Amino acid sequence: MPIPQLVAHRGYALHYPENTLPAVQGAIDAGARFIEVDVQLSQDEVPFLFHDKNLKRICKQRGAVYDFSSLELRSFTASDPDRFGERFRQVSLATADEFARCLEQHAEVTAFVEVKKISIKEFGAARILEQLRKALKPVFHRCVLISFDLDLLALAKQSGWPRIGAVITRWRDKDGGQMKSLRPDWLFCDVDGLPAQGSLDLRHIQVVIYEVGDVETALELARRGVGFIETFAFGELHRGLEAMS
Repeated sequence: MPIPQLVAHRGYALHYPENTLPAVQGAIDAGARFIEVDVQLSQDEVPFLFHDKNLKRICKQRGAVYDFSSLELRSFTASDPDRFGERFRQVSLATADEFARCLEQHAEVTAFVEVKKISIKEFGAARILEQLRKALKPVFHRCVLISFDLDLLALAKQSGWPRIGAVITRWRDKDGGQMKSLRPDWLFCDVDGLPAQGSLDLRHIQVVIYEVGDVETALELARRGVGFIETFAFGELHRGLEAMS
C-alpha cells in the first residue's frame, strides 16, 4: 500500500495560528519534513509569512500587509482569536528571515514558500524575488518557490531559484501552454479540482494535493500516484498514516 508524504499546510494550522513560528515549530515537533508557508511584503518590503488579502481574520486589524511598515506589523498579534481566543495573544506575525533561522535548526526540513498574488500586484515579481532571496539566504537551497503566478515562477527559474512549483485549482490547468514551457519541479492542485478517477502520476513532476485531512482520501490519492498530501491537520494525519504502514 503506497503511503504519501505530508506537507504541513501553513505549519500545523489545525492547532496553531497559521503561518506563525509556533505553527512551524509545532509541525516540525510532530514530525513534519515538508512545510508550506505564504509570503507577502510589508510597506517597507520586508517579507512576512501571511496568507489572506487582509489582516482581519488573523490579526483583527483593518488593511492589508502592504499597508503597514514592518515595525507596525510586528506590533500586531497573529492570534486568530475566532479560533483560539486569547491563547496565542503573545504571538506576532513572522518574517521570512525568522522562518529561515528556524529552518537553520532543522536541516531535514524542506520549505515550500508561496508568493501571494496580492503582493505581486503591489510590488512586482522582481522586487519580491530579490527581497525573499535575501531573507531566505541561509536556507535558500532547501526552499521551493511556489505560486499561482506563472510569470513570477518563470522569472524565478531564470534568476537561479533552485526549484519551483506551480499551484493550480483544477487538474486540467496543468495542460496549458505556459505551464508546459515552465516545466515546474512541483505541482500543487486543489483536491476539489481533481478528476473523479484515473492516474495523477506526472512522472517528472512531484504532485502535491491540498487540502486533505483524512486518511482514506490520502490513501486513495496515493493509489492514484500522488506522492504528497498537504494538510492543516499534520499530526493527526501523520499518526493515521503511520498506523496503516
